[in-house]
Parts: sequence; structure tokens; C-alpha cells
Amino acid sequence: VMANHLVDEQQVRRQPRYQQTNLFENPEVAQAQERDAQRKRERDGQLQRAILKLQRRSGNKNVVIRLADLKPSSTTIERNEQIGGHRA
Repeated sequence: VMANHLVDEQQVRRQPRYQQTNLFENPEVAQAQERDAQRKRERDGQLQRAILKLQRRSGNKNVVIRLADLKPSSTTIERNEQIGGHRA
């Protein structure tokens, strides 16, 4: 996995956004969908920040895990205990 040309949220918000006009779509519906998507992004960001805060405070990456991470075949807890996700 590789990431290139990364920017932070504030930089993205400052950049102008252009949108293609659609003659067949109701603009009010499109605006409502965009508002809902923005609210979801904000909630997701708040959740991520809260999880990171809990992890930093406790010093344990396993302080918040998903139910699927408790399955016997899951490797999340094991990988969190390793250095950089690898056996040291």
C-alpha cells in the first residue's frame, strides 16, 4: 500500500470545490445528500479522534475493538501487540 500527495483536512477545506451541474437532478435533493454526507464525515472523524484519545490515554491499542475482532480467526489483537504489525 502506498500513499502519495497527502493533505490534511484543513487544507482540503480551504481549496475551492467545483461541481458539475446536472439538469436532471433536483438541486435541493443533491444539497441534502451532501449535508448528510458531511455530517457522516464529521461523526466519523469525531469517533476516530475519540478512539485515538482512548488508545493514547490507556497505552493499549486494544482498548476499543470490534466484535468481529474477537473471533478465533481474527488477528487484530495479536497484530496490535506486535511491533509495527510484525513479530520482533
